[in-house]
Amino acid sequence: ALLGARVGLVESNHLGGTCVNLGCVPKKVMYYAANIRQELVNDARDYGVEVEGEVVMDWGKLVERRDAYVKRLNDIYEKHLDNAGVEVIRGWGRFVGKKQVLVDGIIYSGDHILIAVGGKPTVPAIPGAELGTTSDGFFSLKERPSRV
Repeated sequence: ALLGARVGLVESNHLGGTCVNLGCVPKKVMYYAANIRQELVNDARDYGVEVEGEVVMDWGKLVERRDAYVKRLNDIYEKHLDNAGVEVIRGWGRFVGKKQVLVDGIIYSGDHILIAVGGKPTVPAIPGAELGTTSDGFFSLKERPSRV
């Protein structure tokens, strides 16, 4: 788009893909929070830091702040795309012709169409699979599980 091409990006959900929304980024936020807690509990005293009482993690605040961080990244992506002149088209696209994509009743066409479909996790058909969850499921938990 910055070089003059008309560019449209079809997205049915939040900008940034799996890594930003349901993968790397939220996972690292959760990991870092858990790691900070563990270091306070296990290592602080070794560095002269006395922690009195129980070190409590507020799951609700953690989830709220994780989601706000991810939303900020979504907004940054949207701003950069807008500044570059990329039209963000919300919805699901499907091919209806050789160079045509239909999104919510509107046909878009172009000489070059790049498909980056993303993916969804597959739960294996094995005994005990129902006891686990996917990243989608984990990041939608409203209460902290007793074990992860």
